[in-house]
Amino acid sequence: MVPGTTKARHRRRVFALRPSLLLASTLLLVACPQSASIIAPEGRLHEPAALERMMAEVNQRRLSVSAEARVSYYGEEGARKAKSVILAKRPAALHFSVYSPTDDMLAVLASDGERFTFFERGQSTCYGGKSCAENIGRFSFFPLEGAELVNALMGGVPFISAATSTLEWDTNVGAYLLERTSGAGRIQRIWVAHGTWLVQRMELLTGGKLELSIVFKDVAMVSGEALAHTLDMKMPGRDIDLRVRLREVELNTTLDDTPFRIPCPDGSSEQRLMCYAGEPTPQDSKPETGPDPGKDADHGS
Repeated sequence: MVPGTTKARHRRRVFALRPSLLLASTLLLVACPQSASIIAPEGRLHEPAALERMMAEVNQRRLSVSAEARVSYYGEEGARKAKSVILAKRPAALHFSVYSPTDDMLAVLASDGERFTFFERGQSTCYGGKSCAENIGRFSFFPLEGAELVNALMGGVPFISAATSTLEWDTNVGAYLLERTSGAGRIQRIWVAHGTWLVQRMELLTGGKLELSIVFKDVAMVSGEALAHTLDMKMPGRDIDLRVRLREVELNTTLDDTPFRIPCPDGSSEQRLMCYAGEPTPQDSKPETGPDPGKDADHGS
């Protein structure tokens, strides 16, 4: 027998079979879906109001949160990463302290839900004013007003005013899909897990275009509550891509008002900022160029 003849004959047979194998594989892919549908659980909810009540019960159990955080921000101003301490208390109290890689405090934002203060280390100007979304967003990376941001940090989402609501089971995701439509045609889609009633994702569309998306993941138990430890937020129209990773999380601890009502440092001059939707008062002004909330804070996570 000539050496290699058997191997050569075997190779020719395999090549001859390849078209048949390819055809069989193609038919199998057509016959079977790429991913199996996830059927609705027994006892699933059918009415939007019923799901909204379950979501509200979860939110009502979460009164405050405190955590260390790694914040990654990508926007029109470029990419930034920062280490921070976050405190939040319902309904709208917030505190963000930004730290350097060597744990030196670089900046502080404090808001009691009505008024805010922001200052940076080594800067002579301290900023204050109403705690509207514009002012909070200038200094915290988050383009939400205080109560919405507090809610998001605890796993909730803001509801739009809806003229109609529908509820269905999304078999691709394996979760409820709550769709709310406003009289102006804005559409809000919220995916919610059965049983835990945790929000997994929210999308807000205006004119068919995505305005805001929030994704919650990396759920872990904290003080007997399941809480997402990673929050991804995107606003394509403003080129914002934000990720917050929470660490060392504490839920429902007693937080007094001190960290949310911090005065401007001695020797600094206070500049009052207006909200875009409000009328400026004589002492209110809008800065020509606002300070950089991520200045000197960039470092790896």
